Amino acid sequence: MREAHERGLAGLLTEDTVRWFLIEELIAGGTPPSDLRTEVRVEHDRGRLDLVRRGPAGDAALEFKFPRNGAGAADTMSVGEIVNDLIRLSRLTDYEACWFVAVIDARFMGYLSRRPYWNWPTTPGAELTFTASDLAQMPETARRSAHRSEGFEALSATTVVAEPVGFATLLTLRVHSGMGSNAGASQGRYDTTLALNGVTVPQSGATVDEIAKFALSYPGYRLHGDVPTIGAISRRVAEGWRAGELTSDLDDLRAALFFVQRADHWTDHFDEPFARALIEQIRRVSGGTVDGSDGITV
Repeated sequence: MREAHERGLAGLLTEDTVRWFLIEELIAGGTPPSDLRTEVRVEHDRGRLDLVRRGPAGDAALEFKFPRNGAGAADTMSVGEIVNDLIRLSRLTDYEACWFVAVIDARFMGYLSRRPYWNWPTTPGAELTFTASDLAQMPETARRSAHRSEGFEALSATTVVAEPVGFATLLTLRVHSGMGSNAGASQGRYDTTLALNGVTVPQSGATVDEIAKFALSYPGYRLHGDVPTIGAISRRVAEGWRAGELTSDLDDLRAALFFVQRADHWTDHFDEPFARALIEQIRRVSGGTVDGSDGITV
């Protein structure tokens, strides 16, 4: 992208060429071409994913955006198209990672940053959260362009790359998947007395992978709806733990552990001391076995 700008070719770039640049980078980095697929059909969705990369830990889904429009109504349409892609990625559950990659010029980046309905990210590590109430604040033109918004409740994403490329900013967001339309369909307390699948709580010497697998036996999104809600539960539990008063509420303990695993999945930071304290308390409260139905996979 930077080379194209330096050669005076920025005006000739399209969304497809942005995708091709990334494909070349992936292949140069060791990805076999046979592990890359374009225009991949999504079940229960009219469109296709721009790119899918196969990997040993699971597939990665990527959507690309390269808005090329002047100021005015076209801006609101582009915003709706961006929301459309983010919602689609947030609803995917069969992918290990979901990425939104955009090349955005300075004018439109400023426009996105000034919108009152979201906290548009401009720096690495910044979080984007977007809910149905935020969607309702968008102009009608944008809402019409976001045709996947029916039943939408909430999404969140973490900024991994926000890098100037001469004429624009290369923005890469990791969208937290498994949310979207059904994120809060059946909220309520988890009936941990049923032990439907008899999941055994890991022992004290369990590996991090064993703890992560157990954490995902809890259906956090189904019960609590979105990342901010689960995060608030986890922070409350963590504050009690640091004060020496770890809760005995099994639902809150498992929600907190679920959030610890999700945080590791998104940011590669695993709060191991807190996770192990949660495991010990869950084992004490539950007697060593909990229900494990309706969880998710990494």
